[in-house]
Amino acid sequence: MKRLMVLLGCICLVLTYFFIQPQMASSSEVGYPTRPIKLIVGFSAGGPSDVTSRKLADLAGKDLGQEIYVENKPGSGGAVGARFVAKSKPDGYTIGQLSGSPVVIAPFFHEVDYDPTTDFVPIIQYAMADHPLGVPMDSPIKTFKDFMQEARKREIKIAGTGNTAADIAILRLAAIEKVKLTIVPYGGFAPSLPAVLGGHADAIVSSGYYEYVRSGKLRLLCQTTGMRNKEFPDVPTLKELGYDIETAVFYGIVGPKELPEPMRKKLEEVFTKAAHDPSFAQVVHNAAYTLYFRNSEDWGKHIKEAYKKSEKELRELKLGKFSTEKK
Repeated sequence: MKRLMVLLGCICLVLTYFFIQPQMASSSEVGYPTRPIKLIVGFSAGGPSDVTSRKLADLAGKDLGQEIYVENKPGSGGAVGARFVAKSKPDGYTIGQLSGSPVVIAPFFHEVDYDPTTDFVPIIQYAMADHPLGVPMDSPIKTFKDFMQEARKREIKIAGTGNTAADIAILRLAAIEKVKLTIVPYGGFAPSLPAVLGGHADAIVSSGYYEYVRSGKLRLLCQTTGMRNKEFPDVPTLKELGYDIETAVFYGIVGPKELPEPMRKKLEEVFTKAAHDPSFAQVVHNAAYTLYFRNSEDWGKHIKEAYKKSEKELRELKLGKFSTEKK
């Protein structure tokens, strides 16, 4: 009888633990957040991704009542930072900026141990961006035609981020024209700029350098995205120049999978408010991004659609992991 009573007592303790756990989790979510939140940015400090993320985090943190601070983890066109977020504990205290390359490039060119369609909880998308090709103002290359003529004579070194959608667009251009356009990965816009201005690279392909075009330090040759920029309407797209090349560049906020719904909802609320703040719009403009908002549901759908589209295109082009596939 004593053994039976002890056994029943143990069973009751186990059942009590499992029944109490959801309530404990719920009560911790109600008071969220109780400490600062870390926002991972997969690009170097000082670049447009970093600058826009810091402003967005500052505005959202003030509304949330807790600091949201940026931690930079550059590498592989944003994939290093994306992986860090995907592998983080889903406790609401580590979230991240997700850009296009970790979704549409990295999974097809590297062995990544995250799935961009399932390992993130979408919060909001806040921007899209141009990724133009440019050269220093004192370069003998004045037009895209000049650029291609020079590329037929010698290797052209282009300062890039490393396996971003824009980098791949240039590599596709090189393959079509059978010229040597070498991407020199600098990990982000901030280190790429002094490289090209200092003569260590012939050109640059990145977002965020329009202020240097306005100040007369850089000249635009073409857009790798599918639309001309309204501020620089004379700069053609690669499609207009006769190439079936168009990059997908987007920026948003995500959390790791299994982020509790009450936390996701609260984060969506404060980041939505921040994304619509006029002061944020100015920062986005200065960074040469285009303010483009999607809520959590639409942002999640777009991530999946972009991944599938890239998979289809790269398979057709035999690029990345599809390069060895037989026709």
